[in-house]
Amino acid sequence: MATNVVQGKDLAQQYRVGQGNLRALDGVSFELETGRSLAIVGESGCGKSTLGKIIAGIVEPTQGSVYIEGENLSQASKTEAIKLRLSVQVVQQDVYSSLNPRRRVSGILCDPMVYHRIVRNRKAAADRAAELLDMVGLSPASDFLQRFSYQMSGGQRQRVAIARALCVNPKIVVADEAVSMIDMSLRSSILNIFQRLQDDMGIAYMFITHDVALARYFARDYRTMVMYAGKVIELGPTEAVVDHPLHPYTRMLCEAVPDPDPANRHALRLVPKASDLPDLTQPDTGCRFRARCPFETSQCSNEVPILRTLGEGGHWVACHHAEEWPGMVEQAQEA
Repeated sequence: MATNVVQGKDLAQQYRVGQGNLRALDGVSFELETGRSLAIVGESGCGKSTLGKIIAGIVEPTQGSVYIEGENLSQASKTEAIKLRLSVQVVQQDVYSSLNPRRRVSGILCDPMVYHRIVRNRKAAADRAAELLDMVGLSPASDFLQRFSYQMSGGQRQRVAIARALCVNPKIVVADEAVSMIDMSLRSSILNIFQRLQDDMGIAYMFITHDVALARYFARDYRTMVMYAGKVIELGPTEAVVDHPLHPYTRMLCEAVPDPDPANRHALRLVPKASDLPDLTQPDTGCRFRARCPFETSQCSNEVPILRTLGEGGHWVACHHAEEWPGMVEQAQEA
């Protein structure tokens, strides 16, 4: 039976802005099983990176709880909290600033292992560092251990960042836009490294991205969670979310992916009726997406939609008209 390696319950994060509080994250709950990949998709500012920082223990949530292997992170003792936080590592987006340019690769990899007593001594750390570099495709390792980050390409730096995340034997890796700054020719190799490490080490991934195509590829065997303005608006098996989106925003994200099939080039696409974003410093009076939604009704303006299951297979959506608008689109296409 699958077990949850990480679970978030009713997570919220607020930041003081002027005279009010900006709700960057608002009531987010999710589960991630051991050795699986959860894709978190949404545009910039939707709260997905804030969620990743909370899970990694970088930011304390204003509300809610994070459970690592069933242990509440906020209620753990100091010693246990350090252990739990070590089990969650982050691979950041900007490979040009996430590595210290004044430190050699050997120090970047060996120091955490020695400090946290992952290995017995410095020699064992050096051996493990060489092994990790081989695992991420930097071979022979002896050619890279004494280099500084500025002496490497972007793809090589990202591999070092992955090796750094692995050096403390994590159970969860938060990959925050981990390939967005990598050349297209190298993206597939980085993603393949992630998945090979998952197969070999049983790592669970939170794969944060704005690209639905990447989410579909990376989390194809598990789930995708779509966020908008700090809330989860859709969650379900990746194929169901991408192929049969229940929320208009999810469909717009999917339609933004270039389609090489000529038969689909003139298909009817959803167009947002405005570019307005909700004011996250004000209380909700309805759906946060309503200003951009082509299917807005008075119910959308006056009632906040709850995240509910629709159909089979654990497909969740926060939309008042999830049963209706897909049929309206199909009728318009036939006409």
